[in-house]
Amino acid sequence: MKVATAGGEPVHGWNVVEWPPGLLTAEFHCVWKSPEGELIEMTPKPWPWGRILFVEDPNYPADFNFEGRPRNRRHRTYEPVAREARLHAQIDAMTESQRAYEEGRAAKAGLSLTAWLDRKAVPDVLVSAIDEFIALCQDFEAHYDSLGASGSIRADAKFIALATRRQALQPRLRQLMGLAVKGQVI
Repeated sequence: MKVATAGGEPVHGWNVVEWPPGLLTAEFHCVWKSPEGELIEMTPKPWPWGRILFVEDPNYPADFNFEGRPRNRRHRTYEPVAREARLHAQIDAMTESQRAYEEGRAAKAGLSLTAWLDRKAVPDVLVSAIDEFIALCQDFEAHYDSLGASGSIRADAKFIALATRRQALQPRLRQLMGLAVKGQVI
């Protein structure tokens, strides 16, 4: 519509959004290229996205049928701190009395201090949360696509269940990522 009224052309590519510290999403997207060559975002966003990077994809020409668009892509960039390094950092942060107390408990259990702390350590749940979210989004989008062309679709029970699970997982994932950004053990 914009091209018909103002000239220019559509440019297809990817909106890339980072969810710090560990998830990149790439959503196939189209922007308007003005007759002066300026790329302009025409699609309002329903919530604050923060910064979005648009990357033109030359594999999709201006006359590409957007109905045949590729699915969104997600990639986990988060890797937890190595367990051994995390344990040593925990030991280094202990006061003398805390260390003596934990060494005494470890000795009673017949373990080294690092083995004792490792046994008590809470696993880093962010990796599994991100991976679960990625898989859930892929399932949701595949099912959405199976319901027909974009626009109005008839939501079935599976669609509703997947959308509900995704909506419930998103705040938990953001909370875990917030903790990781602050350097808190999760």
